[in-house]
Formats: sequence, structure tokens, C-alpha cells
Amino acid sequence: IALVFCSLSPLVSLLAFVNFAVCRLVYGYLLVFAEERKPDTGGVFFAQQLEHLMKALFVYAALMVGVLLRRGPGYGPVYIAAGALLYHMRAYRKFHVWYCWENLPFEEIVDDESCDKRPSRASAYVQAELLDDSDGSLTARSLANP
Repeated sequence: IALVFCSLSPLVSLLAFVNFAVCRLVYGYLLVFAEERKPDTGGVFFAQQLEHLMKALFVYAALMVGVLLRRGPGYGPVYIAAGALLYHMRAYRKFHVWYCWENLPFEEIVDDESCDKRPSRASAYVQAELLDDSDGSLTARSLANP
């Protein structure tokens, strides 16, 4: 939030610095003395931070469109900022639709040549009921006559 509004008023930067200094002290204590060790979550917090960053950029771009509309010399800068806002909306949608970070599609795993795949131990699957016990070959038994 501070990075969004610091371009409008320099006083916000000073207040943000004080806020970050206090947060550094408080969270420094909490992480060392008050929190337990947590298991690895597989990147959930990183993905949430990226999403929050994209939302903050959306707020910033919308704010700049409003500021340029109110204070700008004409509509040219507003159109440029609105174009950036439209591009960011497309990038936000691409982030949510195209990037599957929680689970990998099965087709990508199968087609991946760099992944070491275990070689098959048998040439084909043979049902155990069809094997003859004496020599291990297939019998002529029908499944209709068990």
C-alpha cells in the first residue's frame, strides 16, 4: 500500500518507513521466540505473494489512471495508463489460468524426456488366472468357464 501511494505524497514514504521498522522489531521477535517451526508448504506463500503483488499493481495502475485523468494536461497520458491497466488485467488472467503451480498435468509428466522413468519389468501384463501352473504358459481355459 505504501508503494502505491508514495508517488502521490512523500509523507507516505516516511510513515511507511516507520511502519516497516516497527514490523521488523515485532516480527523479528515473533519468528524467533513465539512461532513454532512449520513444515514446508510447497510454495503456497510464494504464490500468494505473487498474487498480492499483482493485485497491488492493479490498484497502482488504476490510481495512476485516476490521477492522470484528474491532473493530466490532456487525455493522452490517460490512454497510455489505461492501456497498461488493460495489459495488467490480461497478465493477471494469464497468471491464474495458465500457470498451474499446485498440480502438474499428467500429460506434461508423460511427455517430459528429462525425467528419469523406471523401465518396465514386463513386456505385457498377463492375468495370473490364465497362467498354467506347470510351465508358466497360457492355458486354453476360457474366462466363461472358470
